[in-house]
Amino acid sequence: MSKKKILVLFLAALIVVFAGIGIYNLAANKNESPTDDISMTESNKSEKTEDGELSAEKDITEQNEKTEEQQINKNDAYMPTFMYFVSNSDADFKNTQKMIDELKKEYDGRVKFDIINIDEQPEMKKSFPVEGQTPALIMLNINNDISAFEFVCNDKQKLVKSIEDALN
Repeated sequence: MSKKKILVLFLAALIVVFAGIGIYNLAANKNESPTDDISMTESNKSEKTEDGELSAEKDITEQNEKTEEQQINKNDAYMPTFMYFVSNSDADFKNTQKMIDELKKEYDGRVKFDIINIDEQPEMKKSFPVEGQTPALIMLNINNDISAFEFVCNDKQKLVKSIEDALN
């Protein structure tokens, strides 16, 4: 196979992987829809207060400030996601599992671990073509951007660095 064909196949695989990540993120975040709706109730109608301010304007301003604060807090940072694809046929599969358990304990509550065994979940191979390249890491940082992408990687130091980079 020529180098040009290999390059085209590799680029096509990358595009499929990125599309799958986008679909995965949409599915994972589908329940996080913003609640911007501010409804006008009887208490929000314009009435002058003793100091001359319009109560409706004051109420709406306060609601807008709260909504903006919620939006900022909500969009400010995501929990980093450690997407790790494994296969039962990986060399050192058992040691890799132990290493993942250690990482889970070390980063509990700060990183979401999504460990996908492509032998047990073969449908994932359609969205993430990593077969023959596992263990594979896709690390999403606090901005929900891909911060690391590693094929055939079970080097704990490299994985720790990917996690630390995603947290910062």
